[in-house]
Amino acid sequence: MSREPKIPVTVVDASTTNLHCDLPSGRQVAIRVDGEREQLVLVGLDGSVELQVVLTSDGPVLRMPTVRIALDGAEELSLEARRLRLRGTEEITVAGGEVHLESRADTRMKADGEVHVEGTMVYLN
Repeated sequence: MSREPKIPVTVVDASTTNLHCDLPSGRQVAIRVDGEREQLVLVGLDGSVELQVVLTSDGPVLRMPTVRIALDGAEELSLEARRLRLRGTEEITVAGGEVHLESRADTRMKADGEVHVEGTMVYLN
């Protein structure tokens, strides 16, 4: 027999299927189904959405509208997609050991300001 505490699940609205589960931390996990829209939501202590998984016909969409998100991989973190976009409205920093950029097509760099390249030796073609 399991000694884990039972977490109560409450039906909030029977007309649309909204379930929530209060966690010991004060957070809440909610399952919301409204017509075609299905979602899993983690609600924070202040009532704000910390994590939202929206189940769409194209697959799940993950949203984390929090101040800080950290993904840690002990050995490797891989992101793969047909299109990958990184956007920082103020800054993007890439730092670490060796950095490799490789392209199988044209590669373009655009800056509204100056472009600085610093290194012990800079090779061009």
